[in-house]
Amino acid sequence: MRSRLRRALELLDWLDEHCIPLGKLTQPELETWLEEGPEKRREVRSFITWATGRGLAGELAVPRTPVAAPSVFSTDEDQAEQLHRRLDDDALPLDVRTAGALTLLFGLQHTRLLELTGTTSSTTTRWWRSTSTVIVFRCHPKLPS
Repeated sequence: MRSRLRRALELLDWLDEHCIPLGKLTQPELETWLEEGPEKRREVRSFITWATGRGLAGELAVPRTPVAAPSVFSTDEDQAEQLHRRLDDDALPLDVRTAGALTLLFGLQHTRLLELTGTTSSTTTRWWRSTSTVIVFRCHPKLPS
């Protein structure tokens, strides 16, 4: 938050130095300011969105900061080994094993996990024995971009 406020103040200082009112700022001028400085200037995006939404600035857009593509990948063998550990290693708590397995199998983000509970029940009869574990998890709903 503090960094975003700094970027807004930097933009307002730049506008003042160039005698440009916020309401008269054009897209090419904004892009010039963005290109003249470091990448972190894109943090002004929320301020521009706020100012545009309140009619204090024209229709302006700040491009999103590009996200680098992943550069390190694990092999199928590594993933299988990690999954087997999540399934078989009783030294790890069940919730940790389950969260790790969900991440490996489905790419579940841990930050979206709200609740993870498990119950184990055993049934023994004369013909068979069954142990089952039921895992229930709740996730944050996907937030809009």
